[in-house]
Amino acid sequence: MKAYAIVGQLVGELGLKGFRLQLAVEKAQGYEGLVALLPRLREAIDARKLRAVEKILLAPDAVSVPASNAPTPAIIP
Repeated sequence: MKAYAIVGQLVGELGLKGFRLQLAVEKAQGYEGLVALLPRLREAIDARKLRAVEKILLAPDAVSVPASNAPTPAIIP
């Protein structure tokens, strides 16, 4: 959630230039969605500004959380 908020702010600063990227960010679901967008974000946003997002998403202890519409594995007792 923290990375999503930072990305939203950074893309919002791009104005009309970042409109399509903003739509992609809004469509991204969860951790995997934001990681998949990193190449596009790196093309559009200054590397210094993007470091905080990369630190959050690519940290060794970053936890992958399934997207809200992804099937949840059944727990077998």
